[in-house]
Amino acid sequence: MSLDYTVILWCVYAGIVLAALYAYYQKNLIGRLVRALLENTCDSPKSAKTLGELGLEKDVFVRNALHPKSTLTRLVSSTEEPVESQRIRGRKQKPAFSFESARFYISPDKKDKAMLAYDHQGTTLLSLVFAIVGGLLIIAVGYYLVPYLSSLFTQIFS
Repeated sequence: MSLDYTVILWCVYAGIVLAALYAYYQKNLIGRLVRALLENTCDSPKSAKTLGELGLEKDVFVRNALHPKSTLTRLVSSTEEPVESQRIRGRKQKPAFSFESARFYISPDKKDKAMLAYDHQGTTLLSLVFAIVGGLLIIAVGYYLVPYLSSLFTQIFS
């Protein structure tokens, strides 16, 4: 059984779209917290701020990303220890932090890494659209080019 090349092309396209969506999610939605902490110079427990003070108290993406052992919590420190989420019947029952009282900051030794990981330059909604449209162009070119190249190589090597 041979795999049709169009299936491979669509899988490559799906990979391009998923990678672009993930990059946009990480840099723009999750990165809001890092950029807010850096803009407010929250670099020590004394200068730490709550999500409410940063204007992110209702940001679902940031709250969900602030769970123990996440990439974000390795870069962003808190004045209180995260509480391990309890699971009852497969559902999380408690958040990792008490978001009303937890104060967050980025220590100076992690500042450069946080800036690099969550800087949103180049990852805009427009770049996401370009990735999707560019992927479609690659699919279209591949759809017409692969059969041509296949027949060309068959003629050359037969």
